[in-house]
Amino acid sequence: VLLAGGVVLPSPMRWPSVVLSVVLAVGTVWAMNQFTTAQTRRAAATLAFTWCLMLAVLTGWFLPAAEPYRISNRVGARLAELERELGIPPALGIFEPPAVVYGVGHPVPVLRGKAKWLAHVTSKGPTLAALYDSEIEVLSKVPELRVEPMETISGFNHDKFRTEVLRFAVVRPAVPGEVARGEAAARR
Repeated sequence: VLLAGGVVLPSPMRWPSVVLSVVLAVGTVWAMNQFTTAQTRRAAATLAFTWCLMLAVLTGWFLPAAEPYRISNRVGARLAELERELGIPPALGIFEPPAVVYGVGHPVPVLRGKAKWLAHVTSKGPTLAALYDSEIEVLSKVPELRVEPMETISGFNHDKFRTEVLRFAVVRPAVPGEVARGEAAARR
């Protein structure tokens, strides 16, 4: 898996991944050779050294190289910027890693489902969020809400080990005339 990471990961993360795979392979083979020749203490020391070296490479090279690709940090920082620029407080939806809250710098409500979004926006006013397209689709069908997508961000979600795409959007209460038109359209 680490060797495959040397091929599929973004370029700054490739070499650390290759080094991790080589250290793990060489250390494990060397320790296994020592185990088979009844050098148990040396084998244990070799494995301990291998894992110390692995942790050093992981924390000193691989993780710092991966930091710019972590979507949660980038989403939190951008939500904080947009909050300052627009004066609209953020909330979280389905995408809610703790690093987002750290990036924003203050507690952020988590809203899941149409009813929670509607209650929050109705009582607190416009709300900024980083949403999946599926969330935008669901919230756009609520006549009392107006969803205004702005910009898109993509990056690596280390919790799910996959690249994800989110869209920053402002969710506002709909203007009364818009609500009537939305309800009429929904009945058709």
